[in-house]
Amino acid sequence: MQPLDTHVNKSIKDKIRNKFDVWYENYGLQDNNKTKAGYFKPPNADLIINWVLKSWQEIDSRIIINSFQHCGNFFYFLIIKGSMSIPMKLTLLMKS
Repeated sequence: MQPLDTHVNKSIKDKIRNKFDVWYENYGLQDNNKTKAGYFKPPNADLIINWVLKSWQEIDSRIIINSFQHCGNFFYFLIIKGSMSIPMKLTLLMKS
């Protein structure tokens, strides 16, 4: 099980979706945002990149830490519990 898949990615996707929804309601539905064929234009790449960057910045570090704890991932021990030696961490993992 991947820690990012269980907690972080959903949070990021939700935040990006919210930003898209606000854009869509305020700009996306306007008549001047249509192609000649009448289709709505998507947001430009710079705007999407901005949404992704802001969404990552809005993620609380506790969500990332909790995702590693929830998955029982040994990287949690390497990253968060840095005061223990790697062999000691691996021994703990083998016992759990």
